[in-house]
Amino acid sequence: MADLVLVTHRHDDHFDLSLVELSPLGQVITDLEAMTNGTYNSFHVHQIVVRAVPAFNDSHDPRETVGYILTIDGVKLYAAGDTSETDAMGAMIGSDTGGHLRRAHRRHAFHPRAHQAGRTV
Repeated sequence: MADLVLVTHRHDDHFDLSLVELSPLGQVITDLEAMTNGTYNSFHVHQIVVRAVPAFNDSHDPRETVGYILTIDGVKLYAAGDTSETDAMGAMIGSDTGGHLRRAHRRHAFHPRAHQAGRTV
């Protein structure tokens, strides 16, 4: 069961909530909550700080997609979603963490369909 689900954008490959069983106190944060009127929001969920950040991709409207920086026990993790490498990302990483930020690539993510098939994505 998931305690936290972060949705970077509402394409089917990133937004099939039917694949996720939420824990009783589980929370879903989508791009709609993460960014309102162009402002990136922060959340405190289960002792995790979740901060929405810009995401850029030629196939996605930047007004409808976000990345997330999670702070867990003082460690920061960047959940990029479908974002491409950009100069803005480098500036964000450097200003937020002094350049030390772990990026969560999709290939390392847990995906329920892949897990059921006995593989990781």
